[in-house]
Amino acid sequence: MELKQRILTDRSKGITHVDLEKGVICGYLAAFNEADPERFMLCPGAFFKTVAANGPTAIKPRITHDLGFNNTVVLGKLTILREDNYGLYYESQVLKNTRGLEFSTHYIINCL
Repeated sequence: MELKQRILTDRSKGITHVDLEKGVICGYLAAFNEADPERFMLCPGAFFKTVAANGPTAIKPRITHDLGFNNTVVLGKLTILREDNYGLYYESQVLKNTRGLEFSTHYIINCL
């Protein structure tokens, strides 16, 4: 299978599009109105203030695309972060190095 580009329609895994040639990953970091196992539910507007103040279009962007548990390992730069009808949507330009390529490939393989 060609691993250069993959478009996914299943939003449950969070990733909707991966393009290895451009180094772009798109998807959702959170979904609205869906309960998690602890019955916690996010509502539209939950991220609005934080994204406006700290997202990629802020004067001083502070939200990074990292490993989550280890924010010293930056994987890419968020280019879009916004709320839509489904949840918190993101697009990220992945670093053009070995770690970025491994990360993008990992996304594709785990979403097949």
